[in-house]
Amino acid sequence: TGAVTTAVTFFAFYVTEFAGLRELGLLGGTGILFCMAAVLILLPAMMAWSEHRRHRRTGRVHDLRLHAFGFGQVVKFCFGHPRLALAAAVALTAVAGYYSLDLEFEDDFRKMRPPGARGVEIQNEVARSFGSGFESMMLVVHASNEDELLERVHRAEKGARALVENGVLRGTDSLATLVPSAEEQAAAIEWLREHEEFLDGARLKRVFAAAAAEEGLRAEAFERGLDFLAVAAAARTPIRLGDAAVGQQAEKLLRRYVRETEVGYTAVVHLQIPPREWKLALPPEARELVDELGPDFQLTGANILGEQLRNQIRTDAVTACVVGFFLVGLLLYLEYRRIADTVFSLLPLAIGMVWMLGGMVVVGMDMNFVNIFVTTMIIGIGVDYGIHMVNRFREHEDDPPEALTASLAETGRAVVLAALSTMVGFGSLSHYPVVRSMGLVALLGAFTTAIVAITVLPALFRLKCRR
Repeated sequence: TGAVTTAVTFFAFYVTEFAGLRELGLLGGTGILFCMAAVLILLPAMMAWSEHRRHRRTGRVHDLRLHAFGFGQVVKFCFGHPRLALAAAVALTAVAGYYSLDLEFEDDFRKMRPPGARGVEIQNEVARSFGSGFESMMLVVHASNEDELLERVHRAEKGARALVENGVLRGTDSLATLVPSAEEQAAAIEWLREHEEFLDGARLKRVFAAAAAEEGLRAEAFERGLDFLAVAAAARTPIRLGDAAVGQQAEKLLRRYVRETEVGYTAVVHLQIPPREWKLALPPEARELVDELGPDFQLTGANILGEQLRNQIRTDAVTACVVGFFLVGLLLYLEYRRIADTVFSLLPLAIGMVWMLGGMVVVGMDMNFVNIFVTTMIIGIGVDYGIHMVNRFREHEDDPPEALTASLAETGRAVVLAALSTMVGFGSLSHYPVVRSMGLVALLGAFTTAIVAITVLPALFRLKCRR
């Protein structure tokens, strides 16, 4: 029963959207079922063979002794003083529940990297030196033709500059810096036509040569630049994207802002975020700007993806927990056919998770993208302890109090040893903070659920026997 309920909670990861978690659920659940098969097939045969040899050699049966650091006495105390044990558990649950309200979700990926990571240090150095980091958003613009693209880019650029003036953004950069709008180009062309006599190529070179001679400069060194100026002054038609992409360097610069696609054009308006602001969420003013611009404009960036990822993970984690808890409860009811025993088995899990969340706040831990799913794993791991205690109680509930106490204390010691072995497995330290936090949360959850199983359940069993 313990193996099946644990495997079911791992299989509950199949309701999540992330392939990695689904694979984790498949590997974890299947591996536990294989371990269960090995226990049921191999362990009885090995124990029988060992006991047969030992008894035949010594002629007597050895007592089974489990040393669990004195926790067997804890079981006996709680069974003998049920009201005191339950009062302490209620008080501790209330305190843990109060602290759990302050549990925060850490979604800064940089804090999940190992301390001293070179990439993080360089980012921080850039932020200190230039007053900004690598935080930015991109406003993606779609259009079917070039004229439509330029009109939409300039409209987006105008709205973005308004956000810069209001302090929402630090700056903006787009195709508008290379290709002016149609209105601006029309005004410039009109000005060129009105001043043709001043912009004649020969006159430009003559005037510049005279000014250079007065300053002691050779005009020949500027010949190429003057030729470019003469070409620009003679322009009487609007600039197109092809005109801007003259030369390899100019083409690379242009590709930073616009790409031609099979259905038209896609351009990007780069929006620079103020340092340490809006790294994890989208500014409301930017969202309003996109809504005003229309469906052909989209915002993207690390902060937007992080916000969507955070919401998706929270939804998946809650869904996996609810599904796992429901399936475990259903399996236990099918096993016991008694609601009371089902509740008793689930009680250490429910209380232990409250203690776990409160303990995370006390030790200064936060939830993150990885350890939030450990709560679903704890459902499968922690429910085993309640199952073992309930089964032992059902076997000996009609025994005298002394015999029942001894039986529960023996199972309690086994539960503690099982919890300790689980804690050792999950308690391995990793260089990556996110992996280390996953192990620490699992360690804390295994400890709290086991403690509840050997303290609260014996007290409830004693009250049930009295009734």
